[in-house]
Amino acid sequence: MRKIEAHPDAAIFPMMSADDLANLAADIKAHGLVHPIVIGKIEVADGKTKEVIVDGRNRYEACEIAGVEPRFAELNGHDPKAFILSSNIARRHMTAGQRAMAYARIYPTQGTRGRGNKIPKFGEFTGVTSQRVADARLILEWAPDLVDNVQNGSTIISEGVKEAKKRADAASTEEAKLDKLRNAAPDLADLVAEARMKLDEATAAAKERADSLIRQRKLVAEEMARTLDFFVQDNLDAETRAEQIAALFDVTQATAEMKQMSETLALLISHAQRGGTHGE
Repeated sequence: MRKIEAHPDAAIFPMMSADDLANLAADIKAHGLVHPIVIGKIEVADGKTKEVIVDGRNRYEACEIAGVEPRFAELNGHDPKAFILSSNIARRHMTAGQRAMAYARIYPTQGTRGRGNKIPKFGEFTGVTSQRVADARLILEWAPDLVDNVQNGSTIISEGVKEAKKRADAASTEEAKLDKLRNAAPDLADLVAEARMKLDEATAAAKERADSLIRQRKLVAEEMARTLDFFVQDNLDAETRAEQIAALFDVTQATAEMKQMSETLALLISHAQRGGTHGE
């Protein structure tokens, strides 16, 4: 018995239970294979094609168990994806949510496939609507861990949509925070991108950095205002005056910006003195 793999999209639908498969094998052994196994071809690497089972995975396994050589039928021009979807939806007991999820998994996006095979319209399958498929695609994108649960019916599609929307909203908020962080503190944003720091931690660090700079600037402004009158009457040169101004705050801890502002203030005082002298 030749070994043939199943079409990837056929694997979306679960196999029979072990007991059901054993019963099918017994029936095939007693009466033969009634319905042939449908095979088709899919493209693989380097433009080559491979033969796969499009419909009849359970029958194929049952034949192997029963020791019966299976019969095969060629798909002959039909779109494998559409055939898999229609044949499984038609004979399985599936909710509207399960049908929509199957459709979305086989056709993640709407459009036209190659070689003239158009994606089937929603209305071609009972219970499959555009909104249901949109919901299923949302789950595929934002909550892929729930896809199998929706497919097997353990999670209803509305619950999956609720969780997917929650994650999408959170991701949108985080992306906005990250964009803001990139503008304010690119180095911290890089740490987040490299998974070396959490976004909330980096945001807090950036805020503390910004607050510290504001405090430093406020300190400089206050010291400048407080010392202006004290020094304006002195007959000191600008360099000496800058040193005395800087000494009012711990110059060893001062930022380059604070030192520059001290020097600028000293020059302003000198200009003010000269202006005052000319005015007398």
